[in-house]
Amino acid sequence: MPEQDWIELLKACCAIDSRTDHASRGSTRVSQLLASRLEALGFALSWFTPAASEGTRGQHLIATRNTTASRRLLLLGHTDTVLGPADVPIRVDDATGRLLGAGVCDMKGGDVMMLAALTRALSREQAVRDAAITVLLSCSEEDDGPSFRTIARQNASGSIACLCFEPARLGKNGEQHFVTSRKGVVRFKLTIRGRAAHSGNAHPVGVNANRELARKVEALESLTNPETDVTVNVGVITGGRATNQVSDLASASFEVRAFDPAILRAACDRARAICSTSTISSPTDGRSTQLALEEYEAFPAWPTNAWTDALAQRYMKLASQRSLIVQPVASGGGSDASHVADLIPAIDGLGILGGAMHSSDEWADVRSFESRTLAAADLIEELCVHG
Repeated sequence: MPEQDWIELLKACCAIDSRTDHASRGSTRVSQLLASRLEALGFALSWFTPAASEGTRGQHLIATRNTTASRRLLLLGHTDTVLGPADVPIRVDDATGRLLGAGVCDMKGGDVMMLAALTRALSREQAVRDAAITVLLSCSEEDDGPSFRTIARQNASGSIACLCFEPARLGKNGEQHFVTSRKGVVRFKLTIRGRAAHSGNAHPVGVNANRELARKVEALESLTNPETDVTVNVGVITGGRATNQVSDLASASFEVRAFDPAILRAACDRARAICSTSTISSPTDGRSTQLALEEYEAFPAWPTNAWTDALAQRYMKLASQRSLIVQPVASGGGSDASHVADLIPAIDGLGILGGAMHSSDEWADVRSFESRTLAAADLIEELCVHG
């Protein structure tokens, strides 16, 4: 298929509103567009609907070829986005030649490039046609739920490697970065209950949940430590009902990130300790705030490891033969590849070159499509031939 046809497919995907929770059918529509291409390549398709407890989402796509073959390969992508086409209309920046749009690099561009690389590799090498290849497309990576993690780990079993097509990023010297480690992400929601009272006539009776929340936000954010690569971010806060009422309810949603699993656990322990202790009480009767903490692990920590480093070296060598300079980096962002990086060698950032993800300026360099597709196809062939 000509390169321009792949770019048109990318534009068609980006025209669909596939925000994770706001347009759940949209993420499935994107998968359906891509699934038709996979089916034409001999993949069998199945769909998984997340449980209602995960929120309003689409369906995960599971596409497989030659499931009984001994040489297995896992490829990952996702079809949901943070913003929609109304936020980031599809357009071309005439000055740079870049394509802009919601998900154009994160990661509909990577999904399309994955298909293009598979098409190339399957057409060129019998070993690829004989291999057991699984493609998984998540409908909810941007607001991760537990179901895709389970699917990914089940399909990673026995695989040579995991290749994930999140976007590549441009380095300061023109090199293109791919990812060999990522921070783990643990998300929390703290709910604080106080006691309402009139702000003037009965202020001492009140137990101000907002005041407790302010103290907790400051304490949690202070856990951020550049020396250990720990970041703690309070992203959403709510509280109060009226300015003339002592607030009886407040909440904060926050996350803790770190590369090292032990450091991540320790930071989470400190966050839990902060959220377990009340510091606000009524001088009238000593009634204190009540604190409740919910949490879940969005992405496990993915530290550097020897088998991923070896896979990275193979990719760098193949890319250099295409005159493509790529370098491994660590990323603070989570990814579906994090779910399997403890089971099999994994590398990420194999997708289209892009930037400004999750913003109204999200872009992809379509001029990178051909060379990066060829390098990814070479890696798929290398793994299917040599393991």
